[in-house]
Amino acid sequence: MEFCWRFIVGLWDGLAMNKFKRATLTITSVFALTVGAATAAHADGDVTWQSAYTGLCLASIDNNWGNPSNVAMRGCGNAGTTFHEQDLGDGTWLMRTTSDQDFCLTAYSDHDVYMEHCSGNIWQRWSEEWDGGRGVWRLKHAATQWYITDYDNGLQIGVDPLNSPDSRQWWH
Repeated sequence: MEFCWRFIVGLWDGLAMNKFKRATLTITSVFALTVGAATAAHADGDVTWQSAYTGLCLASIDNNWGNPSNVAMRGCGNAGTTFHEQDLGDGTWLMRTTSDQDFCLTAYSDHDVYMEHCSGNIWQRWSEEWDGGRGVWRLKHAATQWYITDYDNGLQIGVDPLNSPDSRQWWH
């Protein structure tokens, strides 16, 4: 930032401008930088995703060492059913566990969904698509473009290609 500032000041000194024009340019530049920085901020928040199919909520499940490792369906309000969504500003979100925000909801091409240490890679990014006709959301995986699907009445969670009439892909 300091190099950039010195470069701009040096450039202005080299230009034949009067003080009024230089001050106006400075104020305009600072305002533009401030507005640009302000628009980069996005809201994050905690969310619970309830399956329209089972009525249960998506939950992170801890392993024997107390770290989030798996995903299944649990009664809403139980431990692990709240996720902290971090807006990445590109239409995708990281879904972090609220108990340990170092872990993110992750899926790969093998259809399995589980928890993994957050790195922000494309395998951990999700988007939310609203189906206004049904009044439900679909949770779309950024890398595969597949949707979170509730298998076996919540015993397993996976990602599958869109199946619009499949209520196992509908979320509230």
